[in-house]
Amino acid sequence: MRVSVTFRHMEHQDKYRKYAEEKIGKLKKYLYNPVDANVVLTEEKHRSIAEIVIKADRTTIKGKETTNDMYKAIDMAIDKIEKQVKKHKDKLTKRKGDSIRKQSAASVGPTSNPDIDYDEKDVDIITKTIDTKPMTVEDAAIQLETSKYEFLVFQNADSKKVNVIYKRNDKKFGHIVPIVKK
Repeated sequence: MRVSVTFRHMEHQDKYRKYAEEKIGKLKKYLYNPVDANVVLTEEKHRSIAEIVIKADRTTIKGKETTNDMYKAIDMAIDKIEKQVKKHKDKLTKRKGDSIRKQSAASVGPTSNPDIDYDEKDVDIITKTIDTKPMTVEDAAIQLETSKYEFLVFQNADSKKVNVIYKRNDKKFGHIVPIVKK
């Protein structure tokens, strides 16, 4: 990340530049592709103003604070930006999570899924054919938890048999294992 520090109405002071760069460096863990950070430090009469603009991932995040101490102004501006960056990151992960949930929900079998064959020979019975994926019971529970469906049909990776996992009313999961009697 490139950090540029500009001083307005005051002389260049290396201690403020280093402090601002150090504080902005801590924001890297929240940003995916940080590009630029512009810091403008201004002194007017008895006020110290810190204005920070960060450009990253098609996003511009701004924070501006005015206090009587420059260190305090930088800290408060960084706190504002940190809140905005966390909020932005949560939005991105929520969007990504929604798309993953939609993809996993499609494997359960909504009516728009092209992998499902319908057999309407009898008016009262509609048969759905679902491709089952081999997975463990824990993986199936995680996939069901992220979907909006009540149950999931899957192939148990351990036994190689078709199993069903479903959501119970007490917020737990039920697991159905078929036994074939001869």
